[in-house]
Order: sequence, then C-alpha cells, then structure tokens
Amino acid sequence: MSSTNTEKNSKTFKSGSALVMFFLKGALHCFVLCILSSCIVSALELVSPKIISFTVDTLLGDSTSALPASINNWIAEIGGADFLRSNLWVIAVAVIIVALVTAAFRYCVTYFNSKGAETLVRRMRDVLFDHILHLPYSWFSENQTGDIIQRCTSDVDTIKRFLSEQMTELFRIMILIIFSLAYMLGINPRLTFVAGIFIPIIVLYSLFFYSRIGSSFEKADVQEGKLSTIAQENLTGVRVVRAFGREQYESERFEGQNQEYTSLWVRLMRLLSAFWASGDLISGLQMTTVIVAGAHLSVAGTLSAGDFIAFMAYTLMLAWPVRALGRVIADLSKAGISIGRILDIMNAPVEAD
Repeated sequence: MSSTNTEKNSKTFKSGSALVMFFLKGALHCFVLCILSSCIVSALELVSPKIISFTVDTLLGDSTSALPASINNWIAEIGGADFLRSNLWVIAVAVIIVALVTAAFRYCVTYFNSKGAETLVRRMRDVLFDHILHLPYSWFSENQTGDIIQRCTSDVDTIKRFLSEQMTELFRIMILIIFSLAYMLGINPRLTFVAGIFIPIIVLYSLFFYSRIGSSFEKADVQEGKLSTIAQENLTGVRVVRAFGREQYESERFEGQNQEYTSLWVRLMRLLSAFWASGDLISGLQMTTVIVAGAHLSVAGTLSAGDFIAFMAYTLMLAWPVRALGRVIADLSKAGISIGRILDIMNAPVEAD
C-alpha cells in the first residue's frame, strides 16, 4: 500500500475544508506567498492615484493634497513643492519605480500561484487514484465508471481553479476594498457613502444567485458523468455493440443524454448571464452616481480637481473587486459541489485485508 493511501487511512474527513487542507500539503506555502505578493500589489496600486492627486492640486494648482507625514517630510528635505514643481521628472521617476516594483510582485503572484496549483492538482490526482485502487469491488458496482472519471478529472480541475484563481484573489479583493474605502473616506466622506452604498447591493444579489448557480452546476456535473459513462461503455464494449447491431440504439441513447446535458449547461449559462448583466448594470449606476455627485461637489468648491480624479480612480479600482467578490461567491457554490463529490470517494472504506 502506497504512502499516500497509508496517510489517508489514518483518518476520515469530516468536512470538505478538512479534505482541502489535506490536499494542500506541499502546496500551502506557495499559496501563502502568492497571497502576500498579491496584497503588496494591491497596496502599490493604491499609490498612483495619490501621486496624481498631489501633482494636480499641489504642483499644477494652488491647493494642497493630503499626504502621509513621512512623505511630506521627505518632500521638505529635497526642497519642498517648489523643487518638485520645477523638476517634474522626479514625479515621473516615482511613478516608474512604483510600476516596476508592482510588476515584480505581479510576477511573484503568477509564479507562486501556478506552482501551488500544479502541486495541488498532482497530489489530488495521486491520492484519488491510489485510494480508488484500494476500494472494494462492490463500490465499483454501485458507481458508474464515467462518473468516477468525471470526479477525478473535471471536479479536480474545478477545485484547482477555485483555489488558484478565486481563493487567492479573495485576499487581494479584501485589501483593495478596505484601503480604497479608507483613501476615499480621507478625500470626501459623503462621496464615499454614495459609492459604498452599492457594495451591499452587489453582495446581496450575488448571494441571491449563489444557491441557484450551485444547484444548476451540480445537475450539469452529474449529467456529464452519465454522458462519460455511455461513451466509456461503448468504447470498451464496441465488439458487443457491433455483434448485436446496436449502433443505432446506442447512438440515439448518447444523443438523448447529450441533449439533456446541453440543456442543463444552457440553463446554467442563462443564470450566469443574468448574474453578470445585473452586475454590469449596478456598476454602471455606481460610476454614474459618483460622477454626478463628484462634479456637483467640485463645482461647489468642496472637492478639488486632483481629489476628484483620485476619487474616480479609487472608484474604478473598487468596482472590479466588488464584482470579483460576487464571482468568488458564485464560484464557491461550484467548488463546494466538486469537493463534496470527491469527499464521497475519499470517505469510502477501502478493501479489508
């Protein structure tokens, strides 16, 4: 019996999260480094609007833009705003440095994420295959071959995509939302309230679609397993099919299952289309409301041009993370179904000696 199976047989997984943590052995450090790099990227992305706001208000205009005390002290040491006003290349260099550091950490995000994802999926496949080999014959009689293959391929890939693309992105989303709102509050609390009022709306409608998307995905996943079973049975038993002249019957049976599978995915795509279209509408309303309110405050003289530009930049930064948060919630339902299907296999008792 291999080491992976011996390791598994020492316990039974009580939940999907326990199973995921078991599979993450050997890959967890890569995802941690990916998350840390992603958070640094998010923090650096929030710097550029501040630089633009300072340049427009303080260097090109007559008003002042609020900066951290450490930055103000550094500006005073090199000659103050007058020095920067006559040497705008310093601002350009600062923007380039921020961009280069951001690019370096983006590379770290991609590298660690890819390494962690491939390490995770390799371990999942090895453990699953080894465990299936040790299951009793009665288990195979109760489970169709195509469905087993479906769980070991499609469901494994679904979990991999969620952990590598969505779960690691979740931390970056939270950093962007928290710091963007903090910077926006520093610029204008009333305008921040106008922009932030749309966030719970997006989250609530994402939760509304959550259960519906999960239910539709589970039906489509099960149907794909049935379709794979028909294909596998006919390919392995092609001599029997040809000997008894069952080609027409098997072809029609496959077409019927394929039509049902297609209908389920069309229904799922209809739900996803409604989900994303509603999100686009809400995001568009958010931007329009912020532009109108911000323009009114600028004309009234309570919001400077630089702060308005920076606020719009933060609103744009905020729009995608909030939308992505909805996507994480929606994709969580699909990943949860796949984890549950693999959990059924891993908790199946192996053949007794």
